[in-house]
Amino acid sequence: PEGLAEPFRARVHTGAGALRHRHPVNRLEPPMDLLTSELREQLLANGRNRDGNHVPVVKWFNPAGAATWLLTDSDPEDPDILFGLADLGFGCPELGSVRLSELQDYTGPFGLGIERDLYFTGRHPISVYAKAAREAGRIVESGPELDAAAKARA
Repeated sequence: PEGLAEPFRARVHTGAGALRHRHPVNRLEPPMDLLTSELREQLLANGRNRDGNHVPVVKWFNPAGAATWLLTDSDPEDPDILFGLADLGFGCPELGSVRLSELQDYTGPFGLGIERDLYFTGRHPISVYAKAAREAGRIVESGPELDAAAKARA
């Protein structure tokens, strides 16, 4: 995005723009509300405490692809910028920033947009999920990689 410092611009590639395809299909339904007011407030509260190793607040995914995001906080000065663990399905999940507006605007195959996992509850700090994701090559919510990462932290 224009006007951002170079090091930050390199981190923004974990969003839907990195998927590099928008389909001209009209959505059959309005896009899902990716953030409720409660989730938004928790992300902002975590963003005010930038030193924390926060538990993910929300999980988003691409229902027509392999992309997944576990998000922990938002920038209090620009709440459109969120931070967390991103996995675009290329085998190299990474911590970084993403723009909410980018993911809200994304339209994939069959007119599907990014969705929020309504049943997700974070159980570990983001560092545990990141370590497990590096081991597995993808974001995992259970299994030996997550168990080992959680034990290593304890």
